[in-house]
Amino acid sequence: MASSMKNSTFLFSLFLVFFLFVDTSFALNAMPLKIFPPNNDQEIILTTEALKNICKQTQNPSFCLRYLKNRTHIGTTKIYQLAQSSIELAKKYANDLHGEVSLSIKTENDTEVQHLYMICLENYKFAVDALYNAGTHLESGNYPALQVQASLAFEEAESVGNQLKVAPKRASSLRQMTKNLEYQCDIIRALISSICSQTKLCY
Repeated sequence: MASSMKNSTFLFSLFLVFFLFVDTSFALNAMPLKIFPPNNDQEIILTTEALKNICKQTQNPSFCLRYLKNRTHIGTTKIYQLAQSSIELAKKYANDLHGEVSLSIKTENDTEVQHLYMICLENYKFAVDALYNAGTHLESGNYPALQVQASLAFEEAESVGNQLKVAPKRASSLRQMTKNLEYQCDIIRALISSICSQTKLCY
């Protein structure tokens, strides 16, 4: 009788262990996995030295410093938050430029300029898409993919700038605004590069 009870207890224990193992495995499989789980990437505080180093990597360091200082509190602002807000601002800016060009096409009488603007519209759209993807990759912690998307956004803005070099003088304000978008995308690349160099999440 005692032996039977011991066997029953042992079998019950095995069943319980098996049940807990299966349940835990199922729960782990059901959890969404991040390709590169954010480690300390969201905790890096921006210092004066870091800000200077970030802007040194960009095409226009003085623009970078003005642009970031307006949204930065040295010693409290985190580089991750700055990258996040920079992506959102650049995305909105690219969307606004897309709207500006759409209006210009309707009022432009020169068919060659209209065609040029149509090409620019495509580039702006691709830039917006790349920035949207960049934001998604930042949230998931997929920094290699984020670097690719930030570079794509920069290249699309650069492409528009090259297209507008042959545009008439009346497009000069659009040229400058597009250059600003290019600078913003360049800043995003520098911010991500700074996070990567301090966390090794990109390698």
